[in-house]
Order: sequence, then structure tokens, then C-alpha cells
Amino acid sequence: MRIFKISILLLLICAFFACKKSSHPSPDNSLSATVDGLPWVSSGSYITISKSPGIQLSIGADSSATHIRLYIGNYIGKGKYIISDSGTTANYVNYYNGAGVVTHKATSGEIVVTGDTSVNNGPTYINGTFRFLGDTISVENGLFAVKLDLN
Repeated sequence: MRIFKISILLLLICAFFACKKSSHPSPDNSLSATVDGLPWVSSGSYITISKSPGIQLSIGADSSATHIRLYIGNYIGKGKYIISDSGTTANYVNYYNGAGVVTHKATSGEIVVTGDTSVNNGPTYINGTFRFLGDTISVENGLFAVKLDLN
């Protein structure tokens, strides 16, 4: 009987510690993609959200000389947003290309929000994928993971 009680006690202790683990990893703010076949990684990412009749979500990131911005004009949570539908847009800006600032607006593509979760009743993280074609560029394999800061 004593072995049975010790076994139950050990099982309860293991179950307690297993429940303390977070099932939601805490991603770093990041945005990366492949632009015209070359890797692109941000040096800083941000997210903003605003309301005015609907919810607008803007995710952006800068590298040393370029910028990627994703915009969802009617954000409703996880799902696929087709570029040019409901105000969903994307662009790639090159600041130092020899011809001044050049903005490449997406003509087709998608932004897919795969996660919109609160971590341990704390900050909300929004993550997903994206791809788009601009006038003369191709942005593929896009990934983002950003913390929504409502302060």
C-alpha cells in the first residue's frame, strides 16, 4: 500500500510541473523573407493596430536600407488575407538603390495570420506568413512574429 501511495504522490508531482509549462512559445519580434531570391531579415519589427469602424493591422520591419510593410484593412483574427481584398496591401521600399527611394507596391499575394494568441494572460503575439509580387520584385517565404503592445 505504501508503494501505491508513493507512486500516486510522484504522479501528482509530475502532473503539477507538466501543467506549469507554457503551451505558447514566446516569439521574438521578427520579420524575414526572400526578396528576389536573396534572404531579407529585419533589424527591427513593429506592429500597430487601430480601430475606426473596423480594425486595421499594420506590421512593418526595417533592414539597413529597405522596409517591408504589411497592412490588413479589415482584421478579424487568424486567417488568409488576399492582397487587394478589403484594403489588404503590402509594399517593399528600397531607400538606397541609386535612384532615390523606390516603393514597390504589391499587385498580388497573401498574408496568412496563423497565430493570434495571448501568452499566459500577458502580451498578445501575432504571427504568420506572407508572399507578394510587386511591379519588379518578388517577396516570398515571408515569416513574421510580433508582439502586440497596446500601450
